[in-house]
Amino acid sequence: MKSSIKFTTLKKNSEIKNLVVRGSSLLCKEFRFKFLKTHSNTIRYAISVNKKVFRTAVLRNKIKRQIRAIIRNINNISVTFDILITVNQKYLDNDFATNNRIFVKLLNKIR
Repeated sequence: MKSSIKFTTLKKNSEIKNLVVRGSSLLCKEFRFKFLKTHSNTIRYAISVNKKVFRTAVLRNKIKRQIRAIIRNINNISVTFDILITVNQKYLDNDFATNNRIFVKLLNKIR
């Protein structure tokens, strides 16, 4: 069952800068989350994939597509927040299912 909370993207540069300055961090080998709890009914997210680490645009777009697929399948979130998801080099060492499990586990720590 899907939760009633909607996922949207963070697009304004000022909102992302505010999140970086005021947000809390969670990190693991594959991801780094910068998040800031909000009182709205939406979870807003931005995905950052470093051009120096992931050299080709094809690879960066693949990673972003995979993370969006993980986000679409998330359910049972009770807390709303803004989140900046930064992908680290170790992401490539795992398959999609492992990265999915790690992502959800890290996301549950925000609660």
